[in-house]
Amino acid sequence: MNDCDMPPYPELLRRFAKAQRIPLFAQLELTARCNFNCRMCYIHMDDKHIKKLGQELTTDEWLRICREAKEAGTLYISLTGGEIFTRPDFQELYTKLSEMGFLITLMTNASMIDEKVMSWLKKRPPYMVRISLYGSNNDVYRSVCQVENGFCRVDKAIRLLQEAGIPIVLKSIVIKNNASDIREMYRYASERKLNLSVTEGIAKPVRGASSEASSVRFEPYLEESKNPDQVRLKKLVDGHGPFPHRPEYLMECKPYGSTFTVSWDGKMSWCSFLSNPYVDLNNCSVDEAWQKLMEITSKIHKPEACNNCKYEEYCLRCPGVLAAECGSYDQVSEDFCQRAKRLYFLYNGIKRED
Repeated sequence: MNDCDMPPYPELLRRFAKAQRIPLFAQLELTARCNFNCRMCYIHMDDKHIKKLGQELTTDEWLRICREAKEAGTLYISLTGGEIFTRPDFQELYTKLSEMGFLITLMTNASMIDEKVMSWLKKRPPYMVRISLYGSNNDVYRSVCQVENGFCRVDKAIRLLQEAGIPIVLKSIVIKNNASDIREMYRYASERKLNLSVTEGIAKPVRGASSEASSVRFEPYLEESKNPDQVRLKKLVDGHGPFPHRPEYLMECKPYGSTFTVSWDGKMSWCSFLSNPYVDLNNCSVDEAWQKLMEITSKIHKPEACNNCKYEEYCLRCPGVLAAECGSYDQVSEDFCQRAKRLYFLYNGIKRED
């Protein structure tokens, strides 16, 4: 999961923090390891691959970062991965962060939350648990996540969390493998009386990871003229109707100016999709890194190719997505630009000439 998936924190606090450049929110990527093998995951790596690229931060290193973050003004922390519950020290780390007074959101696939975990978690409930829902049955989970009995494990965890009164938000990422199951996922969420947000926006892998993102990406507007149902599904998934006028480039990024993310090996950025710019927290404090990051990112500008582009308002870009999809936050590719053109024609009801 990435920072765009963060829960809807009080908007007034976010606006104030952004205006004052206070790092109120932090997303900590505790690990790149996961017990699922989702075809579209942008970060998942196995132990062997991780060791080739670096080393996961230790418990003490994460605690040092969090103590410094608290001093710098951080209140909300999201713990993400990979899968956070794969870390052997997760309970120790979570307990100590809770004792520091942070409001903690757990971002998880929920498959490792059982009765034993719940008996521990109920003692210090999180602010929220944000669960990735990939289907409404085990067959869909097998196709998307390449695991057995996936849905049953997640469903059990959801019921346990609800019984404990812990707030839950469901998030679903749609790819070709589960697109036909969208309505069933909504039905399941409704039955559990939970909110479900759905997106088909997936990014190519970053920071050395690998995935099938390009081949499983679900883009219903590709065949809009041939399949009206695809158009309706697209609008169901997006839910935003006409596209708004684009703000300034950095202002398109909701986390920018109030949020930082720390990768599993200790690199601070403002978005988990970005490999650059970053500041290495192994070499400086959180406050020093934040000040450096704000100075560096203030000089970021949109790609020159976007200037005076006819389709700009329909482009699904942001600095992080461009970095993952095109190699850098200030570059675009022909394939990426084609998506904006398709959306332009779709939402304006214009027949394409090409």
